[in-house]
Amino acid sequence: MSLAHSLPILKPFREDDDADLEDLITEDDEPLDSLFAEKQQHLLTDSLYSFHWTDRPFLAMANVGLFSDKHLPPWVPDVLVSLDVQAPTEGLLKKSNHSYYLWKYGKPPDIVVEIVSDKRGGEATTKLREYARLGVCYYVIFDPTHRLGKQVLRLYELYGTAYVERVDKRLTKVGLELTLWQGPYKGATECWLRWRTTAKQLVLTGQESQLLEAQARQEAEQRAQMEVQARLDAEQARLEAEQHATAETYARQEAEQRAQAESHARQNAEQAHLVAEQRAQAEAQGRQLEAQARREAEQQFQMESHARQDAEQAHIEAEQRAQAEAQGRQNAEQAHLVAEQRAHAEAHARQNAEQAHLVAEQRAQAEAQGRQLEAQARREAEQQFQMESHARLEAEQAHLVAEQRAKAESHARLEAERRAEAEAEARLAAEAELARLRALLGRQEAPG
Repeated sequence: MSLAHSLPILKPFREDDDADLEDLITEDDEPLDSLFAEKQQHLLTDSLYSFHWTDRPFLAMANVGLFSDKHLPPWVPDVLVSLDVQAPTEGLLKKSNHSYYLWKYGKPPDIVVEIVSDKRGGEATTKLREYARLGVCYYVIFDPTHRLGKQVLRLYELYGTAYVERVDKRLTKVGLELTLWQGPYKGATECWLRWRTTAKQLVLTGQESQLLEAQARQEAEQRAQMEVQARLDAEQARLEAEQHATAETYARQEAEQRAQAESHARQNAEQAHLVAEQRAQAEAQGRQLEAQARREAEQQFQMESHARQDAEQAHIEAEQRAQAEAQGRQNAEQAHLVAEQRAHAEAHARQNAEQAHLVAEQRAQAEAQGRQLEAQARREAEQQFQMESHARLEAEQAHLVAEQRAKAESHARLEAERRAEAEAEARLAAEAELARLRALLGRQEAPG
């Protein structure tokens, strides 16, 4: 049980008590603290007010008088912290608010910190006994220049009426710990005494909290920008995928149309080949019929010549018949036979002529059909040439589409690589900044 719990309950502080405090010296103008001590005091008090480390009300003061009795001179610790007390919010110029009066706040401070500047301060002797007598729960001696020995930091906890040194530097009853921190504060880089929570988290100053908040906001903005960029990249990738799919669909349609055109061209070519074969066959048949007609005409001409010769012979025989009846009858009979042969020959010639006429008509029809087939073949050849030209154009267009798709894919890959590089650089920058901040806020603690 601490001495504070054994003290009598003091009466509440009243405003009219100011009259009783007029003789008390609560401040003087002697510049006793060093520049380091001034910054160290401010660091310990500022961080407690800037960081949410407890839900209990508290008061933190630096270089302020600690009065235990109106008739005794005060102790002036470098830093004192008192929990479960209400700090004054107005009237700070009143003498009742100049110092820490035990009878006003009803309890001694929970923590007192003394910064050793020379050996004459009595931090390890007189002050150690007096703070224990006043009932201060935790007493801290910070000796950065080793004035009292090799030990830089000492922490004492009150047990009964005496202090016991704590090696772990934990102030468990107030929820704090002590640590030595190497880093910058107000333009000076030194080994500072800092508060730390029981979760090993450094109690930050207002500037450090603002820096962390700014960094957190910047990282959040960077994450938001990266998310927006990622959504934009995803949307662009989706659009490129849709364009790619559309190009593939168009290419497939073009390929199908080209295949259909090639199939139709092959069919037209086969049909033209068949037409050409039919025309060649018709021409060959026409030539055969024409040769046959010429042969038949020659035969007819020979038969007509033979008939004329026979007629001349019949005339001679008629004259001879007239001269000789016997010979005439014989000749008449022979002429009759010849006439019959000639009639047969003329009939046969007429048949040959009719057949030649039919052959000529068939040849004319075959030639007309051949010309029609040739014209149709020319038209089909022209159509085939046009279709082949269209197919070549479609092939070139498909090739251009494929090149565009390849360029789009290459662009997408380049964009993905640039995005990956940007993300990697952002992560590296964030890690470097976080490492720098950690190095700034959590340098290796100096040995206690």
